Amino acid sequence: MNAQGNIRASAGGYGYLKQWLWWLGLITMGAGEAANLIAYAFAPAALVTPLGALSVLVAAVLSSKLLNEKLYFLGKV
Repeated sequence: MNAQGNIRASAGGYGYLKQWLWWLGLITMGAGEAANLIAYAFAPAALVTPLGALSVLVAAVLSSKLLNEKLYFLGKV
């Protein structure tokens, strides 16, 4: 259980479905992947693929800032 008394998602709970931030993340992730797929039609794969991999770095930085997650040494490397 978490601080609000909800069952954690890892234990079979579905409380995250009530959080607007989770839905916003799901929608923006879907839009980003759709844009990535469309980009393959307009640009060479050698250009699009590294930009898609950059999303991992952006997600790490944004989660550190917006969600106050601790980014340890291995995550920074």
